Amino acid sequence: MKQKLIFLFVLALLFSSIAPPLISHAQDGQTGGQANGQNLKDKLTGIVVNPGGVQRLGTADFLSGLGATPADVANFNEVLLNDLKFAGVIDIVGKSLYPKKGLATPAEFKPEEWAADPVKLDYLAFGRVVEGQIEAYLYDVKTKDSLISKTYRVDSIRKVAHQFADDILKKLFNIDGIASSKIAFTDGKNILMMDYDGFGQRALVRDGSYAILPSLSPDGSRLVYISYKTGRPTIEVHSTGDGLPLGFASFPRGTTSSPHYSPDSGRIAFASSKDSDAMEIYVANSDD
Repeated sequence: MKQKLIFLFVLALLFSSIAPPLISHAQDGQTGGQANGQNLKDKLTGIVVNPGGVQRLGTADFLSGLGATPADVANFNEVLLNDLKFAGVIDIVGKSLYPKKGLATPAEFKPEEWAADPVKLDYLAFGRVVEGQIEAYLYDVKTKDSLISKTYRVDSIRKVAHQFADDILKKLFNIDGIASSKIAFTDGKNILMMDYDGFGQRALVRDGSYAILPSLSPDGSRLVYISYKTGRPTIEVHSTGDGLPLGFASFPRGTTSSPHYSPDSGRIAFASSKDSDAMEIYVANSDD
């Protein structure tokens, strides 16, 4: 027992001689914390966070006009708000701070109301839903300039809300929003499509075999995927409008996989072992 205590004492002395101090001592009139802080400042080369730099957007409730149902108007307001929140590039100000809940026309827009505390908006979106169309506006609250004044023809309330959200992002930030985009997916035997937010699911192609790896063209007009309905993996191209097949080259040998559209939607890149025992990358016109 005595030998064990001596061993532990020697080990403790050895550790204290090689371990760094847990607390830095003051040097040149600075504490260790101050020195470390100064070193951190020296490493910062730009602004990391600028809370005051985020622009503020308000989405006054669209109001109902002739022929519009309350359900349609409520649906439009909800979808538009969710799209803009999901984009995450601008501060969406809560409606509890608004001087008025809804706004239908530019004649009702009083910039001073929306620029004052507590709402303090940079931009305001508003409009009205009438039968067959939606009148949508985006204004710069500070300059009073009209940024968007557009009438959308309605074939789907959700579709127009998605489009207006994307138009706002394009106008304010020159970026392409994703609210109008679609997602293609497979349930194993069929290819389905839905809006980016999960709504509007529909079967586009009822393949009946093993259907995998769907990819949409950037212009949204076509779908390409791999089908096993011939017993071998083949590339299938279909229209997204009616789901009808558009045709694509098939190969007598090898494996084909991973088709994907080019940014201009005019070509398809895919992997294939049609010419050798190894998978190679090929590019073909989408209408081949």
